Amino acid sequence: MKVFIFSILKFGLRVLYAPLKLFKTKNRIVYLSRQSNEKSLDMLLLEKAVAEVCPDTEQVFRLRMIPDGFADKIKYCLGVIGDMYYLATSKVAVLDTYSITVSCLKHKKDLKVIQMWHALGAVKKFGLQSVGTKEGRDEKISTAMCMHKNYD
Repeated sequence: MKVFIFSILKFGLRVLYAPLKLFKTKNRIVYLSRQSNEKSLDMLLLEKAVAEVCPDTEQVFRLRMIPDGFADKIKYCLGVIGDMYYLATSKVAVLDTYSITVSCLKHKKDLKVIQMWHALGAVKKFGLQSVGTKEGRDEKISTAMCMHKNYD
């Protein structure tokens, strides 16, 4: 049942996203995070380096953890539409974790997606390695949500 619901939601997102891709691509990097509402140290350092090397590149930060309350979850979902706009109109997307909007949507060919590793040298399983394990996501849900797809 969950897989069916996720498939319907994914279809709805794709319908909403399609017209946004008609907007012109801008010289912009969008940073997406569900892990924090604040810029991570990695993001701060990357922002500074990009500003020095490519000062004409706009940098937009869309950093929001999924909240607990129902009303806050509705606001979060509305924010996802903003994420889709920035994905549709940016040259580069930088993530620090799985992003539903990045993985489930079909993007313009010129969008480059980079997932930053936040645990170099970690001794743990992550990403697709943990799918179907006790520590990881359910394999059917992972497939339905296109987990960790569309990265460059």
